[in-house]
Amino acid sequence: MEEQKERRYIDRKTWPEAVVFYRRNTRVNFIRPFQGPVRLIDISKSAMRVRAELAFARNTDLQLKICIPGNPAIFLKGRVSSIDHENQHSIIHVLPFGYGDGYNSFHAKSILELMLNENFNNSLPLAKSNY
Repeated sequence: MEEQKERRYIDRKTWPEAVVFYRRNTRVNFIRPFQGPVRLIDISKSAMRVRAELAFARNTDLQLKICIPGNPAIFLKGRVSSIDHENQHSIIHVLPFGYGDGYNSFHAKSILELMLNENFNNSLPLAKSNY
């Protein structure tokens, strides 16, 4: 019997030229530039895979800027979940949505939902960000 790696079934979206910029989530981010870009493999409402082995340990909090050509950037907070050296990609879980520094904004949630429902276009307002 052949063993297979199973991934939970969650709708994932992918765009050919989508990229992610990232930086470690610290209190002095206003002077720390984003690193990247790295290619976005796919994204769901709770996580994303990027085509890079990020140089951060597991459970490191990151600020993310997701850029899809022709659309406004989306700013999210995430946490490095795993780094797959064999397949050369990393998985970043999206932090919960709520109020406060440790959460993603509800504005980012609505933009992410529109993006995943393929209603994402140039008519969306630009993401409000403290990054």
